[in-house]
Amino acid sequence: MKKMLEVFGLLALIASVSLTSCSDRSNIVQIGDRMFATQVIHLYMNATSYEGRTIRFEGAFMKEGWELFPYFTSPYNLVVRFLDDNCCGGGVIGFEVKMPQDSTFSFPAHNSWVEVTGVLYLDSYSIPYLVLSSPPTVLATRGMEIVRL
Repeated sequence: MKKMLEVFGLLALIASVSLTSCSDRSNIVQIGDRMFATQVIHLYMNATSYEGRTIRFEGAFMKEGWELFPYFTSPYNLVVRFLDDNCCGGGVIGFEVKMPQDSTFSFPAHNSWVEVTGVLYLDSYSIPYLVLSSPPTVLATRGMEIVRL
């Protein structure tokens, strides 16, 4: 347990250094291919510190409904990367993305590789999501789709 806490602390330190070094002068937090999962986990764990900040990253656009929870009527729009099955049991990591109110933006096709830029907010359960500040940019070249912690 102690070793696991030491590793987790080291990952958090690396993520904070990575996020600081990846931010450009316009105060945008850029999440890149390298250490993607670690950086996203750092943002989730420290979401209150990043609330209101602009975040930019690439990932696969997914429109997901939650069949297990029929009281959720609308699907969620996500931009994610996939976790390595050997590392973490699979799954996805990324953020829900929302359009600004009165937006004329449109979402791309399901599984398009996109770059998104948006402001990080917290929902009523303190789960972070992004309100896009510009339409998602569909990219011709896909980045690192499968990431590890």
